[in-house]
Amino acid sequence: MGNKQSLIRIPDKILLEAQHILDEAIRTLGPHLIRLSPSERLSFRKTGSGSIKFLELSYWFAVECPDLFPSFMDTEAFREEYFITQELWMLINKIDQLKECVNDTEILSGSQTMGMAMSFYQMVKIAARSDIPCARVIFEDLKSALPLASRVCRKQKHEENFGQLELFDD
Repeated sequence: MGNKQSLIRIPDKILLEAQHILDEAIRTLGPHLIRLSPSERLSFRKTGSGSIKFLELSYWFAVECPDLFPSFMDTEAFREEYFITQELWMLINKIDQLKECVNDTEILSGSQTMGMAMSFYQMVKIAARSDIPCARVIFEDLKSALPLASRVCRKQKHEENFGQLELFDD
């Protein structure tokens, strides 16, 4: 499971530039975007990759056979909505690519950092048991801040090893 990819810290200049670009994208797109309330989100039909083909075919058949298009509907409005949807899908795909890469990098970095922090925690725990000055206070602070998932995982591991000597019990 070991990931051989090395992490490289993003230089401050590049991080600031990326934040500026994202802020600019928000400012640029803002007037053309709509915010929905949670209840509004639930009330609309959802479109996504599974509906692209249906929308494309509907649009092109409506263009090719306009006499089949319902007379009570505005064909120009359908055309505009179709192209807006296409453009937004393009943006969403780019944003999703960026989000996935940023998220994957954070997962790897966070996992490695958590591993090092857990090693530090274990050393502080040993130091606290040995009455090394300040270690007890640091241990208690770290223990209270330990993420719930880590505590649950540690408890399950302890239950699996019940009866076996465990060096790092709390």
